[in-house]
Amino acid sequence: MIVPNPYFDWIQKETDQVNNTSSDWKGNVVTHCIPKRYQYFCKIFHRMYQDKNISNEQLLWRDCDPNEEFVLGNLITYKELAEKYRLNYTKEFSTNSISMLFNRSLPRYLISPEEGDMEIDMVKEIVKNLNPFSQGKRCYFYYPFLKKRHWDGEDQIFQGALEEVLVLSTKEDPLGSPTYWWPEDKSWCLCTDFDLDFTLFGGTKEMVESILNNPLLEAIWVDSNTRIDYRADEGNVPN
Repeated sequence: MIVPNPYFDWIQKETDQVNNTSSDWKGNVVTHCIPKRYQYFCKIFHRMYQDKNISNEQLLWRDCDPNEEFVLGNLITYKELAEKYRLNYTKEFSTNSISMLFNRSLPRYLISPEEGDMEIDMVKEIVKNLNPFSQGKRCYFYYPFLKKRHWDGEDQIFQGALEEVLVLSTKEDPLGSPTYWWPEDKSWCLCTDFDLDFTLFGGTKEMVESILNNPLLEAIWVDSNTRIDYRADEGNVPN
C-alpha cells in the first residue's frame, strides 16, 4: 500500500541538513542520513567482489574500457582489503579508502557495489535480524523519485509488514531496495542513501549487535558524527 509522503517528515526534521556548498563544509556525517534520536549506529558494507577475469592487481579501472565485461568472482571483505593495503579498519572505511590509494580509481580486479542499492541477499539477512524487534509492527519503505524508472518528481512510501521489503526490492519500478525503512514506532531506521555504497542503521544496542553478529553481513560500529562523504578516512591513507 502506498501512503502519503508526510509519513517521511519526521526523518527530515530529525536529520542534519546537508550543505555541501558552504565554504566551511567539514563533511557529511551519519546524522545527515539517520535521525539523531538514536544512541547506537552501524554501517553495513555493501558487497565487494573480485573479477574472475583479472589477475593483474595493479591494473586500474581508469585505464580500462568501462564497458568491458566483468565476471563476479569471490567475495572480498573490506576488512581483508584494509589488511591487504595496510590500512586501518576505521569507522570511516569505505571503497573510497581504497580508491584514494590509487588517485581516486579502484584496482580493476575489484568490482565495487552500486550506490544506493543493496543486493537482495543482504536485504534478506537484515530482515532476519530486525524481525524479532518488529513483530506485529507496520513498517514503511521510502523511495525518492530518483529511484523511479520515470522521474515525475514524486517520492513514494509503501507500508506493510517488514517482510514486504523483499518483494519491493525485486521490483523494477521503483528500482531496488528502499532508500529508507522504519517501523511505525520509529524504534529503528535504516538508510541506503543514493550517493553511498554502504547502508547506515540506527536503533538500540541489541539491534545493532544483532546485525554486527550476522556472519553473512559485514558491519561496523559507527557514531552519530562519523564522517560518510567521499573525503572521509583521508587520514587513513598514507601521503
